[in-house]
Order: sequence, then structure tokens, then C-alpha cells
Amino acid sequence: MNGNFRLSDFFRKSFTNLGRQLLEGGLQLLTIVLIARVYGPEGSGTLAMALLVPQLLTSFLNLGLGSANVYYISSGRVSVQNAWQLTKKIYFILVFLGCVFQVVPLLFFDYLLRGIDYEYLVFSIFLFPLMLFVSFVSSFLQGAQLFNRLNVILLVSPAVAFFSLSIFHFLFESNFLVVLFIYFSSFSISSLLGLVMIADLMRSSRKCTKSQHSLAYRKNLLFYGLKSHLSSIVTFLNYKIDLLLIGFFLGALEAGLYVVAVQIGERLWMISQSSGTILLPTLSSLDEFEKGRRDITVTVSCWVFVLTLLCAVALIALGYPFITLVFGEEYAVSYLILLLLIPGIIFGAPSRVIANDIASRGKPEYNLYVSLAALVMNVLGNVMLIPELGVHGAAIATSFTYSVTFIMRYFLYCRFEKVSVLRLLVPSKLEVRKVVAKLKSIIYPKI
Repeated sequence: MNGNFRLSDFFRKSFTNLGRQLLEGGLQLLTIVLIARVYGPEGSGTLAMALLVPQLLTSFLNLGLGSANVYYISSGRVSVQNAWQLTKKIYFILVFLGCVFQVVPLLFFDYLLRGIDYEYLVFSIFLFPLMLFVSFVSSFLQGAQLFNRLNVILLVSPAVAFFSLSIFHFLFESNFLVVLFIYFSSFSISSLLGLVMIADLMRSSRKCTKSQHSLAYRKNLLFYGLKSHLSSIVTFLNYKIDLLLIGFFLGALEAGLYVVAVQIGERLWMISQSSGTILLPTLSSLDEFEKGRRDITVTVSCWVFVLTLLCAVALIALGYPFITLVFGEEYAVSYLILLLLIPGIIFGAPSRVIANDIASRGKPEYNLYVSLAALVMNVLGNVMLIPELGVHGAAIATSFTYSVTFIMRYFLYCRFEKVSVLRLLVPSKLEVRKVVAKLKSIIYPKI
């Protein structure tokens, strides 16, 4: 293993990132509660579906450059300057294409997105260039392993959105267009801060080498990015197709009830997300240390699964009183939706760890194969079950798909490493003893 790498440093960074995600998740949850209290289930569904348009555009049009930048910058295959020059040119092309593609939801919004006012959809589309820019800047900070700066830029938008909405609803009459304007302002501030961080990163990074300007490098970057991009698109659709189909079959009210359960349940993924942010650049930098890469993946996967499972048990116990007290009695049905989603979310956590390992080996197309199979399964399941069981059918289909996705990823991972499935889910006795000893040293420090 790389002599400069320590597993303890990895977990320290992961827990710092988890702290940021907890704060970010808390702010997002408080924002959801505020919207739900002021506008009700239908308003929550309308906002979720309006924001879905710029989210879809960002996911579909980023060409996977974020993942490619993380992989190539962290592995030392490209300088920050050269990567930024190429990313900047492609960004303006993508913004132009986004403006063109935005015509589709505007022309067919009444058929595709029922119950949403036209003016809300028009305004929400202006978020796309900002969301895309923030995602690109974040990939540079992640690739350069500047995780403190990454945490800051990702916290700014939810913090500004929550505090601005709180002040507005306290002082003025409710207005849904202002809600969208506040979201626009929050991403604008994140974009400006990102621009400052990129300028500082460019000044402090090493200069480009001649080989990094070669046509071969640019082809490799784009090829990796496109493979990763296709996988990300399909994965994003897997996470959002249930909401889209609920909106199509049932409408904004049911979507509002469903989105509350999804938003709460997906908080369980903060553990895997926080480790994944550190994991991809870390594993990419360990190309020549195969055993080290395997040990990290196995250790992270099992502890992510265990911690996610423990948090899920707590959520099952506290979920109903939390939903009814915080959101209101009209959201009580969201608890059953949450229960149905939890099994898939639990197995989705180690699945994301394995996906990062596969991507760090320069094989993002393997993740694409799994995501395509999962998307087909998810669509078929939702189409069959939503008309019969409503939002509960969507939760069953989605949870089953997440669980099967883990199984498929495990078998693909076995092409690289011969590891038992239990080893990816259950820590060894030695790992448990180390963790217990570490906790004892923290609780009972030596004087």
C-alpha cells in the first residue's frame, strides 16, 4: 500500500464529510418541513417536480466530466489547469444545449408534469447552468482532495435556501415564485464561491505538461467521462423514475406524500455518500497497490452496511412520530412508504461503495451495465404496481430494485477480487476489536 496512505486518515476525512452531510441533510430536511407546513402535500410535490427539470438536465448533460476529473486529477494523470481549460469549453457548449432541450418540458408540460403551473416550470429551468457549474467545481475539489473546501461549497446552497425561506415566510405572505427565486439565489452564491476556489486552485497547482495537452489525453478523458456519464444518467433515472411515474399516474398530491418518505429514507445514504466522496479519489490514487485497494473497499463496505443498518433500525422506531409531529398528520401515510423503501436503501449503501471501487479501476462501463438492468426492472415494477397499489407499489418496486442492484454489483466486483458477500457486509472480529479499542481510548483517555 502507498506509504503515504493511512486508513485512519481515510475514516477521519469520511467522518468530517459525514458531519457536513448531516448538517446539509438537516438543512434540507428543515427546508422540506417548512415547505410542507406552508404549502401542504401538493405544494411539496409541485416543488419537487419543478426542481426535477433542472436536476434532470444537469444529470443528462454533464457528460460525466465530473467523474472523469476526479479520476484523472486524483490519479495524477492530468493537471488541474489542463482539466479546467477543457471543462470550461465544454461547460458553455452544454449550457447552450440545455437551453435547446428545455423547450421539450415547456411544450409538453401539461402532459408530462400534471398540476404544475407553467410559470414555475419556466423559472426553475434557470437553475440548470448554476447546478451544472457547482457540480463541475465540486469535482475539481474532490479530485484535488480538498475536502474542507468541498464541504464549504456544498453547504452554502442549502444553508442560504433554508435561512432565506425562513426569513421570507416569517416576514411576508407566501409566494411560490419567491421560493424558486430563493433556490436560484442560493445556487448563484455557490457558483460565485466556486469560481473563487477554482481560481485559487489554479494558482496553487502545478503547471501543465506537454503530454497532457495531447489529443490522446482529451480522448481518454472524454471516453471515461462518457462511460461514467451514461452510468450516472441511468442511476439518476433509477432514483427518480418512481417519482416521475407517480406524477404521471397519480399527480402532485401523491408525489408530495412519496417525496417526504424518500427524502427521509435517503438520509440513511449519507454514510455511504460521505465515504464515497473520499473513496473514489483515494482508490484512484492507489493504482499500483491492489491489495490496499481491496482492503479499503472491503473495510469501508462492511462498516457502511453495519452503520446504515443500525440507523435504519432507529429510523423504523422513530419514523412515525417524527413524520406526524414534524410534517403533520396528513403525512402519516408516508411512514408506510418509508418502511417499504428501507430494505432497498440498506443494501444500496454497500452497493455504492462497490460502484466507487469499480469506477476507480477505470471501468465505469461495468456500473452502466448494472444500472441499465436495474432501470428496466424499476420501470417495469413501477408501471405494474403503481396502478394497483399506488405509492406503496412504487416503494415496493424501488426497494426491490435497489436490493437486486447490490447483488449484481457484487458479482461484477468478483471479476476483480474474490471476496465473499458476507465479507462485504460483516466486519471481521479483528476489525471489531480495533473499533472497540479505539472507542475505549476516546471514552476513557489516558491521563
